[in-house]
Amino acid sequence: MKGFHLVELPYEGGRFSLVCLTALNAADLPALSPLLTSDNLQSWLKGALLRECDVELPRFKIAGASRDLTPMLQELGLKTAFGDKADFHRISPEPGLHMNSVYQQCLIAVDENGSVAAAVTAAGALGGDGVLDERMPFIPHFRADRPFWYFLRDQKTGAILFCGRLSRPE
Repeated sequence: MKGFHLVELPYEGGRFSLVCLTALNAADLPALSPLLTSDNLQSWLKGALLRECDVELPRFKIAGASRDLTPMLQELGLKTAFGDKADFHRISPEPGLHMNSVYQQCLIAVDENGSVAAAVTAAGALGGDGVLDERMPFIPHFRADRPFWYFLRDQKTGAILFCGRLSRPE
């Protein structure tokens, strides 16, 4: 693999950012996949230079399928909330209130106005830091006209909130 391009685009407020990464040669993207660890991403971003950059991203919208989190939450030990012994008296005075399901759906959309990312979780109830390099007077260019990875990142914690790969940018 010969290398890759990386760009980090901060969201308003500075807490979150959209990170896009593409191989210099589209055929090398599969070889890049095993290197995409949280530690490597943190290291690459820390070593990146902060400077102006022309960015071209295709419009895309990806919505994940709705996923039932109920079995997973119960397996993790959250069982009382789903049964007769649930205590939601601070939410509602109605006796016997308990959850019957928890679903989550995720979405990321990028267009000419920016990007939006959201994770919606619904419970059903019954009853960077960098330095400007002055030696680089030209404006680099990041063009995602080939497959690329994208990440929604919490800049404060470094946590990756969303991760995906756009295989056919058009």
